[in-house]
Amino acid sequence: MLERDYIERLARNLNLTPYQGYILQQNAHKYNLGKVVKRGALLYAPYKCELARSWADGVAKIFLGSRADLIGPDRILVYDQRGIRLYNSGHYRAVDGYGNHYYADHNGYINE
Repeated sequence: MLERDYIERLARNLNLTPYQGYILQQNAHKYNLGKVVKRGALLYAPYKCELARSWADGVAKIFLGSRADLIGPDRILVYDQRGIRLYNSGHYRAVDGYGNHYYADHNGYINE
């Protein structure tokens, strides 16, 4: 019950969309709620798990940080990724499936 109250308070304080609040509630066991950050319309939700999946993943954790999801106003934009950069304007930098960095806005539209 305390976790649910905390998420409701977090949703109010950060002015989360109903979708963002729902995702946090459904995945509260997965996210480190104390380190959730909102920039523009985007919500950065880092994972709780501190364990690396492999030796290379451990090295990536040192340089790129924890795994996280990036939750937009109405959908998840980036799932289970390290090295997400979130900017004050609500834009972000992530890596596509081919290892290329890209910049996008809160709707997921890639900026060229």
